[in-house]
Amino acid sequence: QSPGMVIIEIDCGFDKFEILLGMHSWSRILLNPIQAELSESSKVFCCNLETGSSIEENGWKRTWIEEHWFRGWAPDKT
Repeated sequence: QSPGMVIIEIDCGFDKFEILLGMHSWSRILLNPIQAELSESSKVFCCNLETGSSIEENGWKRTWIEEHWFRGWAPDKT
């Protein structure tokens, strides 16, 4: 098990992986972080499992993103 870890699939045509990979400090990307978030960070790595089925065979559950999760959300909202 890997609590707090997700695998996302990105279109092969995406050509800006350098902006996704690495460590992202929450204090630099959140607009109004609370005190507990100031020292947190997310780390993004490439996954060496190449297909959805190989990921599922390794125990990961596929969850499709649903459009309604983002209704009313905008990246510049505080």
